[in-house]
Amino acid sequence: GDESRRRRGPRRGYSAGSSRAGLKFRVRNTTAPHLEGNTRSLVPVHRPSRDRHPLRAHTLHFADDSVVEDQRNARWLAGGDEADARALAAPKNGSGLLHGIAGSRKRRRAADGEPAAREIVLAPGDCLYFPAGMYHEVESLGDDNASLNVSLMAPSWAEVISASLRHALLRRDDFRARATSDATGRDELARLLGEAARETSSLAAGQILPPALCVNVDSAFTVDGGDESDDDADDADDAGDADDAGDSDDDSSDAGVLPERDVLAPAPWVAATLERIETGPPLDQNPLGCLTFQEQLGLPHTKGEPGWILVTANFGGNEALEPTVRERLQLPCEAYERLKHAKAQCKAGTPGQHLLWRCSGDDESDAEQAWLRTVAWLLRLGYLVPSPS
Repeated sequence: GDESRRRRGPRRGYSAGSSRAGLKFRVRNTTAPHLEGNTRSLVPVHRPSRDRHPLRAHTLHFADDSVVEDQRNARWLAGGDEADARALAAPKNGSGLLHGIAGSRKRRRAADGEPAAREIVLAPGDCLYFPAGMYHEVESLGDDNASLNVSLMAPSWAEVISASLRHALLRRDDFRARATSDATGRDELARLLGEAARETSSLAAGQILPPALCVNVDSAFTVDGGDESDDDADDADDAGDADDAGDSDDDSSDAGVLPERDVLAPAPWVAATLERIETGPPLDQNPLGCLTFQEQLGLPHTKGEPGWILVTANFGGNEALEPTVRERLQLPCEAYERLKHAKAQCKAGTPGQHLLWRCSGDDESDAEQAWLRTVAWLLRLGYLVPSPS
């Protein structure tokens, strides 16, 4: 599906002898480094894509009618009735409704004296960038050719919002119930649509995009510029590799390859975050966040010893339950026990539960400072969010 295609690595193209691929555009921004032989890319001057944000790739050479239908559906989503009106008003070359929706099978002709296309010849070592939606045609110039297509595409806002809403809905029994198509099912659907609207209105941007996922939101939360804790993560990762090579019996390695982040380790965003906690609004639990203690994964914890937790968020929007945030935090013993108590007492959205996350900036004890750093990490990862009330 789309998720597997999104994860797929660079594609390597190879052609023997002269060949030409038909006119098309890609749905992703694509960088194409050329490795072997020579190719010519033609970019038509008079055929820019009408889709600012295309849903699917588009080609003018169709394998069968089902491809035409798929592309027509994608174009209708992007253009709707306006695209249909253009097609009905000005069919060309007998292509009828195909024109302007799925595309004509014939190339457009340039005006007299104007070039039909811009021509770009690639040799080994050259690289060409194709923005999403830019029509182009690639032709081999006779030699064996090899190139890579490296495509990058962020999720759309529709995907981000719908995935978060799906996560919120799946936490409820009535939305996990299987749909039926009888009269009772239609009544239930009408009720659930109202409930879904209320769930949608309760979602906030900070719940969906926590500071750890945002770049340069402010000086307190930045994921670029060198987070000092990344060095700790690299060291932990190297140590994990060494344990694997030595058949280690250490149970802590059973949590997977995810390294531990020590909440007491220095990090450039911590100071501003601590100030925000002390002066900002109360904190509430994010309904899209999940916190797992090591005991819940079958790894016993000895009282009085440090413990670790797994923080995940927003994983109900895909079938694989892959979270947008996943971090493993190591906590001092006092903070670990206090967090277990807070988690046992609170439920997201219940009145007064934000009191469980209170911090005392005036208390300089090691235990309170460790708790303050723990809350800072939970805020950064999105498990805690500022309370709306």
